[in-house]
Amino acid sequence: MKKIWLTSFKSADHELLKQTYNQLNKYVNIDGFICDYDIDIMTWNIIKDGLIDKETLLWAILMNSEDLDNFLFNYNISTLILAVQAKKGLNFPIIFIQTDRQIINNDQLPTPFLGIEIIKLSVTDPSAKILYKINSSSKKIEQEYYIDVYQIPHIGQWFEIGPKNNIWKSGSLLGVCGAKILFQGVGPRGSLPKKSILKSPIEGAEITWANKNFLIWSVQNEITPQDSHFLKIDGKPHTTIFGPITNENEFDMYIIKL
Repeated sequence: MKKIWLTSFKSADHELLKQTYNQLNKYVNIDGFICDYDIDIMTWNIIKDGLIDKETLLWAILMNSEDLDNFLFNYNISTLILAVQAKKGLNFPIIFIQTDRQIINNDQLPTPFLGIEIIKLSVTDPSAKILYKINSSSKKIEQEYYIDVYQIPHIGQWFEIGPKNNIWKSGSLLGVCGAKILFQGVGPRGSLPKKSILKSPIEGAEITWANKNFLIWSVQNEITPQDSHFLKIDGKPHTTIFGPITNENEFDMYIIKL
């Protein structure tokens, strides 16, 4: 049978989790993890490695509307989504299985959650939806930028950004709201650079964007689709902005609510 990954949280109704697992396990093999909201680095990486495994065809997240009020739930699931999509692409199927009946307003959702289908367990049997998703193909989805997240024991949390297809000729910047940036580097895409030569780096600038205050770090190195701008983040930003530097006074920003 084909394999999916099921994530649930210790706040979930354990009987409901058992029922959902048994129902899905009739049709697919299931790996997964029951976690706390405050996922530690080791657990975060176990989940990421399970999801990026080539045998894993879908990620199902058992949740309820109250989970969305918890920043740690939103942040950890959001960063995992970004990390998995960096490896498997935006077409990798992810679904939320909602265990309560409350209506969820898209305005309250983190950016990585947008576009992910929410199945109400009280209304729909998730088995049919999951089988459809893992056995069907969809038109490839592309975006203009590349973003990945690393949680590395003893080294910390890093964001990796860059262009998907074009070139950021005048450089790159990233800003965080609700956290700090400690270090930055530029190097080949896909792994932290061992050494880096930075052109005209800026550290700790402040700007206001979308009515939020951001701490900005930037470099003026040319960033190609084979390169990335890496930044070490201290804390859990609730919003990040990033993108190419177009000239000395203008920026073309992408914004991600986490």
